[in-house]
Amino acid sequence: MPLAWRTVTGATQLFKLLPGVRVETPGVLTGTETIYLPRNLNINTACFARFRFYAKLVKHILLFKNPAIVIKVNRWGELLEYASHNVLLPSLLSITVETYWPESTSHYAWIALFSSPSVRRIEMRPLKQSPFLLTLNNGYLRSKLSLPVEVHVNGQTARSGLEQSNTSEI
Repeated sequence: MPLAWRTVTGATQLFKLLPGVRVETPGVLTGTETIYLPRNLNINTACFARFRFYAKLVKHILLFKNPAIVIKVNRWGELLEYASHNVLLPSLLSITVETYWPESTSHYAWIALFSSPSVRRIEMRPLKQSPFLLTLNNGYLRSKLSLPVEVHVNGQTARSGLEQSNTSEI
């Protein structure tokens, strides 16, 4: 079982580990997928026990299973607040985002949600040609990462570190 959780494709499958979570998926190849966390889910209690058990096995995550689908979470603020004090994926080494919209600020939130001191690689794979500016000066994201971190966009690599500029343009 540990090998099955080593690489997770789609953050949604992690949320399905939580009791009472409902996922509404679009009936077509594009659209919005919504993850509904139940109101009675207390993210600070044992409700997260099953999630934490599998979370420690995850080494790599491809955030979106289908890059043409936008993912929303109904209790996004509470989830980010929880993640600001708790590492969701403590063994995570890499985060990969394949997307048609690399400039989308929501990707920063997803990366921040799953970032931890163990992350060594963040890879953005735009599925269309587009300039992309990654700012590691975001206080929350920077505090979650134990730098240096390799950032990959369109096959190019930039290393970030405390001694370097706060912005890596690729």
